[in-house]
Amino acid sequence: MPVAKITFRVKEDFWKELQVEVNSYLKADVVQAGFRRLHRKAAFIVAWTISWYLALVIMGNSWWQIILYGVPFVLGTLAAAFCIMHDGNHGGFSRSRRVNRQAGYVLEVLGGSSYTWRVKHNLAHHTYPNFDGLDEDIDQPPFARMTSTQEWKPWYKWQHLYLWFGYGLLTLKWQSFGDISVMIRGRITRFELKKPSAFEAGAFAIGKLIFIGWAFVIPLLLHLTWHGALGFAIAYLSLSWLFSFILAATFQLAHCTDEAQFTSDQDTDSNGKLPSSWAVHQVLATSDFCPGNRAITWFMGGLNYQLEHHLFPHTAHVHYPAIAAIVKQACLRHGLPYNCQPTLWSAVKAHYRHLKNMGQNPAASPANA
Repeated sequence: MPVAKITFRVKEDFWKELQVEVNSYLKADVVQAGFRRLHRKAAFIVAWTISWYLALVIMGNSWWQIILYGVPFVLGTLAAAFCIMHDGNHGGFSRSRRVNRQAGYVLEVLGGSSYTWRVKHNLAHHTYPNFDGLDEDIDQPPFARMTSTQEWKPWYKWQHLYLWFGYGLLTLKWQSFGDISVMIRGRITRFELKKPSAFEAGAFAIGKLIFIGWAFVIPLLLHLTWHGALGFAIAYLSLSWLFSFILAATFQLAHCTDEAQFTSDQDTDSNGKLPSSWAVHQVLATSDFCPGNRAITWFMGGLNYQLEHHLFPHTAHVHYPAIAAIVKQACLRHGLPYNCQPTLWSAVKAHYRHLKNMGQNPAASPANA
């Protein structure tokens, strides 16, 4: 599927040892207990989200009611995306492929496409995180410059300020035209999409209809006045911005920081091979944040343990805290950095510093003077 033949070094002792140690922890009873925890959690999230949605569309008649009912609803949809959809599309929600696919369809309910996600996220991002030209998460021109190999524009000097607002607009893009344009284009960065089957195309279309139904049709039918329609529009844009901001920032805090490493074609040899193995590349390009914070770990589906997720994406996220201790010791033994910001605030500052550094004009740096 990938157009560009970028390869890694062969597996080395670090990855071989790490797999043995993690597999030793993931015994059958541990895995099964993890699935039970995850499924109970998923049931709670679904019940929470539906309850707050009903409260919002039925009783959300004023700005304070929209905040009161809308914020918990948004947090519920985010938890569903982090904890159900994400695990499902990675094959980590269940032993059953069918159940995983059904969990992944939560993205369709939220207005996205699990079909394009599996190429953009699972294949491109998880294979080549922070690789300029292959990882779409850092491919943000003309809005932002995420790595030194990208062309600089004068307005990037303010990206550390305006981009935080822009994170809140990403959801509107893929809910409206983003996924549709990808399907038409048939490509994400250098990765080509297979022609969707009739079932996949049908799921894509039905998912859009379901999203339009709960996000637009039902609220408008229950508030069928110009005043109600205006209030709905303001509420939708505000809550959509909050959802998108938290979703986008979560992934940016884990990769676009001043300690994470970025690569490009310039780092490959004449055969298109990178200097590190796949596993080491994940270590160098990824950063955990606020480990030990049980509330954030629960809410984000373990995505604050981003390195563990990248190394073992098919594993249910409830195991990441335990796996993190194993990964950290393996990194120390093999002289590899274990990038980790101790708090959420320190992670935000690390991302802010990276945006500010990348926003500077490289031609004006001392090295180019």
